[in-house]
Amino acid sequence: MNAAIIAATTASAAAAAKARQNILDSFRLRGATAPDRARTLRELGLDRDMTALDALMKQGIVRGIDHRGRPAVHGEANGRYDGYFLDESAFVAYRDGAAGLAQKQAGRFAAIVVAALMVVLGAALALRS
Repeated sequence: MNAAIIAATTASAAAAAKARQNILDSFRLRGATAPDRARTLRELGLDRDMTALDALMKQGIVRGIDHRGRPAVHGEANGRYDGYFLDESAFVAYRDGAAGLAQKQAGRFAAIVVAALMVVLGAALALRS
């Protein structure tokens, strides 16, 4: 793979992670971590058109509250909520699940690499004989 593509992909992933962290920080610093402490996007200094915010909402990490002050399901009320809050337990579950998946994928990748090396080594030894 071209080094420029790898660098661009890495930079893009880093920018996405930074945007995500900034959003999480905005909620935490303003105490918007429960339905009764929900804040408007303006109060949080956020814009509804942010890609990272939309991803967090789809994952159930950032949730909206309806006009009755109750947590809404993503997609209800045509995306118009009276406030937003960070669901810390949903974030922890997502984070731990993503970390577990990454560890499983890394383990599978390592097993494939080891198996491929064994095949190459076996072929090389067979050719020597």
